[in-house]
Amino acid sequence: MNVYTVLSHPLREKILKILDDEHLISYNALLSKLGLEETGVLNYHLKKLSGFVEKNRGFYQLTTAGQNAIRLMVVKNQIMSGKPIDKHAVDSVSTVQRIGVILCTCGGVIESTIDISDVTEKVLELPNVVARRVFPFVCMLENVEKLKTWSSKHYLTGIVIADCIMCFGK
Repeated sequence: MNVYTVLSHPLREKILKILDDEHLISYNALLSKLGLEETGVLNYHLKKLSGFVEKNRGFYQLTTAGQNAIRLMVVKNQIMSGKPIDKHAVDSVSTVQRIGVILCTCGGVIESTIDISDVTEKVLELPNVVARRVFPFVCMLENVEKLKTWSSKHYLTGIVIADCIMCFGK
């Protein structure tokens, strides 16, 4: 669908703004934030937003096209208000940060000086960290596919790997 057609309806603009603010939101929460009582209205507009909004594991989020539509809405609002276009406002649209942390025990060497179970609990308290995983040897080639699968499963936008100098050098 054409981005201008999508943005031509105020309810669709509102849906995109809510998703930009919330990053991930359930159907019922979206319905509530919009103040809608009929699910049919929301279903209709979500269908029109296909390609701009996606559903993952019961939650709605913006796609890259949806994030670009938000940028376009910022510029449109600046133009309509007569203000010069603020390039920074266009480039500073938020993105969802979902960070995964990989801890390598280096076959038990690290565990002799660090309490890995304590660290694995504490990393989840860090901002934007949504998943963590412990490997005995993260540097082993066979773990690459496991890392890719794990990253996809958790929809990660970034990964932090804590390992020894031997892993780093490989």
